[in-house]
Amino acid sequence: MYEPRNCYVAMFDVLGFKQLRALRGTSGLHRLYMRAIVPSVQHAAVSRRKTVTVDGQPCLVPDETSWRVALRVFSDTVVYMTADDGLDSFLAVTEASFELLRAGFCGFRAPFRGAIGHGDLIDEPAHVLIGSAVEDAHSGEQSQAWAGCCLTPNCQAFVQDAGHLTAWDEVMAKAAEGADEVNGKKRWLDRRLLVEYEIPTQHKPNDGPIRYGTRRGLAVDWTFNMYEGAAQKSFHPSDDRRAMVKANNTRTLEAWARAKNG
Repeated sequence: MYEPRNCYVAMFDVLGFKQLRALRGTSGLHRLYMRAIVPSVQHAAVSRRKTVTVDGQPCLVPDETSWRVALRVFSDTVVYMTADDGLDSFLAVTEASFELLRAGFCGFRAPFRGAIGHGDLIDEPAHVLIGSAVEDAHSGEQSQAWAGCCLTPNCQAFVQDAGHLTAWDEVMAKAAEGADEVNGKKRWLDRRLLVEYEIPTQHKPNDGPIRYGTRRGLAVDWTFNMYEGAAQKSFHPSDDRRAMVKANNTRTLEAWARAKNG
């Protein structure tokens, strides 16, 4: 019998998935997944890479001894899970989410939208995921109208009450000072990785059009060391209003972040 554990779950969807499949076909989309999307998901989930030789050529692959989060991929959905809900796990799932977001803006026009949730979870060998953490992350992901990632209100309240955000600042201050190790692990961190922002939201009522709005919360700033105009170049042209809203909101975040960071 499996017992639930309290942890963080980050859930992501590939935006424009149906359009990608229409353009490439199912076989073409599968090739894109295996060549680009799945490797990006795996690389974001580890803290180290290693070089192996494939067909006589060096190839950079995830170091399977350095998983910082567990993962699942099904259709257009990516799920990251942590072992517990401590500070180290919070840092790990945020780092993984940051890396995955960045990968989505790197050329294959399949940006990600995600949310980091908190709650309980049963994750057993048959790949069954059940728990409030999954529900929290899913509702948080679906409620956003952009390519980006935020903490759900429930997750943000938990990490604030647990003192993780205060500790986050302390950890990142040490990293900014050039400490080789933080909490016994090598890390790349920036104090501005999580930013307070008016997160664009959407609500889909059973009857009537989608309602758009914003809520103040913590979002992941994916723009660090990212080429300028990434948001503009990462969406396929579309006349669909919902797609246009997501693309515009993503461009707005990039412009805001670049102005803020100078």
